[in-house]
Amino acid sequence: MNIGSLINKFNNENILFLQGPLGPFFKRFSKCLTENNKVYKINFTAGDFVFYPSKYNYKDNLSNLKSYLDNFYKTNNITCIILFGDTRPIHEIAINLAKRQDIKIYVFEEGYLRPNYITCELNGVNANSLMSKNKNDYKQLNIYKENSKLFKSSFNIMALYALIYYTFSIIFACFYNNKNYHRPLNVMELFRWFRHFYRKAKYYFKEKNVDNLAKKYHKKYFLAVLQVHNDSQIRKHFKDKGMKKFIVKTIKSFAKSKSKSVLIFKHHPLDIAYTDYTNIINELTKRLGISDKVFYIHRGHLPTLLRNAKGCICINSTVGMQALYHNCPTIALGNAIYDIDALVYKKSLDSFWQNAHNFVSDYDLCLKFQGYLLKNNQYNANFYLNFKEFEIGN
Repeated sequence: MNIGSLINKFNNENILFLQGPLGPFFKRFSKCLTENNKVYKINFTAGDFVFYPSKYNYKDNLSNLKSYLDNFYKTNNITCIILFGDTRPIHEIAINLAKRQDIKIYVFEEGYLRPNYITCELNGVNANSLMSKNKNDYKQLNIYKENSKLFKSSFNIMALYALIYYTFSIIFACFYNNKNYHRPLNVMELFRWFRHFYRKAKYYFKEKNVDNLAKKYHKKYFLAVLQVHNDSQIRKHFKDKGMKKFIVKTIKSFAKSKSKSVLIFKHHPLDIAYTDYTNIINELTKRLGISDKVFYIHRGHLPTLLRNAKGCICINSTVGMQALYHNCPTIALGNAIYDIDALVYKKSLDSFWQNAHNFVSDYDLCLKFQGYLLKNNQYNANFYLNFKEFEIGN
């Protein structure tokens, strides 16, 4: 679907926008809603304000937000809230209150089907999604496909928006309460974005031939997908609550299996500036005697890595959806939307190493599930690139 089909769902609503993705996406989106709806926006940081100026700015403590929103909802007769990410502390308070008052909740998030889609779902996304986990609810559907607009990489423009957001948030911190934000808003954040580009350049040269791993170990390696270290989906919907514990658990299980294959950890591209698991991986693999069987990479063509892998281990990353599409046996250790019987391996991680090659995912079910996503919550758009997709009815 395109953004126009989403815009057309709103009619005669009193809409409140909360925090959005970095950049002007929410501002552009709201402009398309003003003709048939009344629109409000609350800002919580100077970064919010610079991309979407509004007269409503919350500066109090998080403990008083519930009371503030309750009054705002009632005073302005809010019938719908729109936000990005449903596990931010600010948004959890807003959502819980909205549910009690029968206010509709539209949650934006990065696309389940990346890179050419974004997600907008009623009530919740990812682990909070209300989508069925019963395979029979999808088996009866027809396979649905659509021609989608392709988007080039948007990382550089997103990085620019991040620099703007953090710079304004830090400089004008005295006008807001930056402690309410779900990540630290300090000078270190700016430093980390500069460090990202340094490390990215370093890995470009250091791992220039990384795709050769896929050829060398064709169908003889497992790909373990790392996620952003402070992703709230990890903290709230993964019982081990952290990437370090995921790494340790995966390596220990792999070592115990005595598999003849190798294990490749793929770092998340947005976490390069924040984390480096080299020491953890090296120390543990050396102690377990498997240093020559475990690799840690920061780049590489993901479809190539998935097509050539013997299996994929993830928590609830959207890479899992890509793995299924590329017929790569997948195990999800967290609460993922695709954690559906016949799609993913449902037994233990300890047994996955020896049995992954015998597990055949239901590819027809995969296509039907993907079609369901396309028809219900995936929109052919990009949060950070040109906004020509805001054309109603296209």
